[in-house]
Amino acid sequence: MKTMQNVLIADESNVTQHILASTYIKAGYLIRTASSVEELKMSLHIDSITLVLLSMGFSGGNPFELIREIIKERPGIKIILMATSLSISETVEFMKAGVSDCVVKPFQAEALLKKTQQMFEAEDKVNRLYSRRPAASAKISTYNLPLDSTVEESNPLIREIDNTVDSIKNYWVNVLITGETGSGKSLYARKIHYGEATRNEPFVSFNCEAILPEDMERTLFGERVRGENGLIQHSKGRLEQAGKGTLFIQGLDCMPLELQSKMVNVLQERSFEPVGDESSLPFEARIIATMTISPEQGIAMEKIRKDLYYLLNEVRLDIPPLRMCKDRIPGLVSSMMQNLSNETGIGIPHVTENYWNILAAHDWPGNVKELANVVKYSFLIARGKEMSSSMLPMSVTQNYPKKISGTNNDEFFDLRDYIKEQEKEIIFQTLEKFNGNKIKTAQYLRISERALRYKINEYINE
Repeated sequence: MKTMQNVLIADESNVTQHILASTYIKAGYLIRTASSVEELKMSLHIDSITLVLLSMGFSGGNPFELIREIIKERPGIKIILMATSLSISETVEFMKAGVSDCVVKPFQAEALLKKTQQMFEAEDKVNRLYSRRPAASAKISTYNLPLDSTVEESNPLIREIDNTVDSIKNYWVNVLITGETGSGKSLYARKIHYGEATRNEPFVSFNCEAILPEDMERTLFGERVRGENGLIQHSKGRLEQAGKGTLFIQGLDCMPLELQSKMVNVLQERSFEPVGDESSLPFEARIIATMTISPEQGIAMEKIRKDLYYLLNEVRLDIPPLRMCKDRIPGLVSSMMQNLSNETGIGIPHVTENYWNILAAHDWPGNVKELANVVKYSFLIARGKEMSSSMLPMSVTQNYPKKISGTNNDEFFDLRDYIKEQEKEIIFQTLEKFNGNKIKTAQYLRISERALRYKINEYINE
């Protein structure tokens, strides 16, 4: 039996609450509404909420803080952020904060409902797959492509990077990798590590963005402290854990300059001292470090020490963002679908022309990682059948111009329905503008109050 999903609508507008609640109730969802942050928190505490439709202006302050509170209260909850305007960089930051999707007002309630249904269907599919697969292998991932992936790259920049990696992966060298978030820096780091020089040695990650500055030195260098019984307790740091393998430093530009200075000594002396100890330990690993800005920018902004840069820059890889090499998309998508098919047993679906067109038109602020999430989302919904544009998240489709098409692969464009939806949105937006005052709304729209009431009743009772 299919579980009924509890949806919480958190919006400062009662009109928006009413429109969304009416649409979702008809589709069989259990609905709660919140007009204040206090009501939202109360509902999360009492009800089994699985999705929050959250207005960006609802918190009246910092939406990131509210999103963190929601996720802390209900780990794994889905959040769709509704905003009047949203830049690409803001969308990326919200997605990184844990938001499942972002939509820009005005939007059609039915379109949001459809995406919600697809989101839950995809989750159900994953859960069913998990229940059928052994726990050790119950993992579905498209982002980490196979290290021996034979994706045929048509882009010359990527071919050059691949050739460089193939040339150095069997030799012991330090490597600096630059590129935007999600561009595949970790994938290249692992591909280098699994060359002949270090494949049988540890691969140890140290993420500068995920560790508090005051904890970085102990985490990196380890620590020796005297316990209550007088015995010395030794906690291994990342430098020691890496052994003769690879220390993978992510977000080098987020490492404090003082700690960077100590890393210069480590690389020059090939040894280090744990915190609280004067005896030295050998450092035998190589370093692969990543940055989301260029080293030149980092040095100019005093985020990177120049001497550390020169020590690490034995080989440098600059990974271009996906928007600059969209000719990669077909090969990447094909490889991702093959991986998903191998892991789930689902056949590879046919991909419609309009699906490819929308992928090509999108700017991909989250780069390859965003593409992987989108492909997995569509693949699980398609279930081996046709993968069409209707299976793409709203964050990808909402800015794509609608095309009038009569092909079998795309939906027909119904002009009457389109005009009706536009009229509906204008009416309810104007009602919101005048705080639900029907007289002012009718005057503003230059229609009679009676006609306005008729249309409101018609749209609410659809």
